[in-house]
Amino acid sequence: MKQILNYVIIGFIGLAILNGCKKKSDEEKSEPETKIVVNTTVSGIGETQGVEVTLYRYNAKVVEISDSNGKAVFEDAEPGTYYGSAYYVDSNNHDYRAQIGYFSLSKDETEEINITLH
Repeated sequence: MKQILNYVIIGFIGLAILNGCKKKSDEEKSEPETKIVVNTTVSGIGETQGVEVTLYRYNAKVVEISDSNGKAVFEDAEPGTYYGSAYYVDSNNHDYRAQIGYFSLSKDETEEINITLH
């Protein structure tokens, strides 16, 4: 009887350890991200792929190109203060521009910015 009780206790300890490992893995998957999403719209055209979005932070510059939904996503962005610009040239060589004013990004935050290029 004592031996069976030991096996039951060892089994419960093993399950507790496995359950703890699973919870840690789940937490890692749901870690907050620090990123910037710029939603671009070109005046008279709408959401457009190929908009060049440039963000500046201190003496650093990062560039992303918008996808087919007009989104330029800056993954793993560093917290801090940013400003930027957006640029697009259509098939008729007409250029569109927009400025992105200063904004702050905190750790584990997603900053979403909507701009229209004219």
